[in-house]
Amino acid sequence: MTSPSIPGASHSAHSLARRVAAALVMIPVVLGALWLGDPYWALLVTAACGAMAWEWRRLTARGSLGPAGLAMVGLVLAVLLLQGLGEPDTARWALIAGVLLLGLAVGLGEGVARAAWLVGGVIYVALPGLALTWLRQDPRFGLPAVLWLLLLVWAIDTAAFAAGKLIGGPKLIPRISPSKTWAGLAGGALGAALVGYLTARWGEQTSLWPLTLFSLLLAFVEQAGDAFESGIKRHFGVKDSSGLIPGHGGILDRVDGLVAVTLAVTGFILLSGGVPLADWHQ
Repeated sequence: MTSPSIPGASHSAHSLARRVAAALVMIPVVLGALWLGDPYWALLVTAACGAMAWEWRRLTARGSLGPAGLAMVGLVLAVLLLQGLGEPDTARWALIAGVLLLGLAVGLGEGVARAAWLVGGVIYVALPGLALTWLRQDPRFGLPAVLWLLLLVWAIDTAAFAAGKLIGGPKLIPRISPSKTWAGLAGGALGAALVGYLTARWGEQTSLWPLTLFSLLLAFVEQAGDAFESGIKRHFGVKDSSGLIPGHGGILDRVDGLVAVTLAVTGFILLSGGVPLADWHQ
């Protein structure tokens, strides 16, 4: 006599298997491109940002790409390619001019609301792409800095998921992201602190605590970035930004936390003139 199958359990196991398989493919590609540096890293970031722009337009225009969407994708690709080719000033001016022209054209043709969503999407996608390319181009700190960012975000997401499932408890922001819990937030913060501590030790930094505490604070930034994208999807009544990554949804769904953390770290560097890994000795 065979045991009855449980459809929900079977579906969950299949979904988990797809997620793991996709991660096993993506992570080596990302780390390999990061290790090799430009042009491989710049090309990977450019391709990812182009896909993100496509997802954003489909999401906010309710499935309609249209000429404006194609122009948006083209603008993001052009800006990131210029940055990757070592033309950061040209890339910045192209971004500014492109946003103004595209916003004006879409505003006249589709209305101010559509223009605002499209312009916001260009900025949301292009700025972290420019930042990740710029950070990697630093000959001394580029590789460890971006590797720290990636490991940080992966650790936060993993620890938050594990703590949320194992502990459960009160919801963090149920109206925006029903699956998030306060326990998950605490777990993500601990995971971030651990990555910061181990990174500081690996780099033989004089003091281990600045990077540890900075990493812990970035856990809250990462979770805010995740919540921000969840809020946008909820606003448009969409579960995933696309189905590009089996079991994971779209690229926007996977990098929302990385977007926020990258912008926060880049802002810190530009405003303070310091680098979180300035004491790096490896």
